[in-house]
Amino acid sequence: MNFFLADDTAILVQGSTTKFIIKILQRGLIEIENLCTLWRIAINIEKTHSVMFRKGNSKKILQTLTFFYEDITWDKEVKYLGLILDSKLTFRKHIKYNTEKILG
Repeated sequence: MNFFLADDTAILVQGSTTKFIIKILQRGLIEIENLCTLWRIAINIEKTHSVMFRKGNSKKILQTLTFFYEDITWDKEVKYLGLILDSKLTFRKHIKYNTEKILG
């Protein structure tokens, strides 16, 4: 008998420095890797994204996150549970997308 589950997962970290946040995120990704390996769960790395939410001007993020030996790209926005989240949490693109969808 086989069972399958598809679900969205997120790691949210708050901190005062980018270096600290990336360090904690990487630790979380390693923990998820370990659990996935233990429970034989496959993750689609191509659907794995990262966004840095911050006020003001966004700075270039130099350090990459890795997940199962693959680099995770830093994006300016991500769609999570149907909600488009941009790096400044303005929701403009989400509102525009849904308005256009409703009005056709």
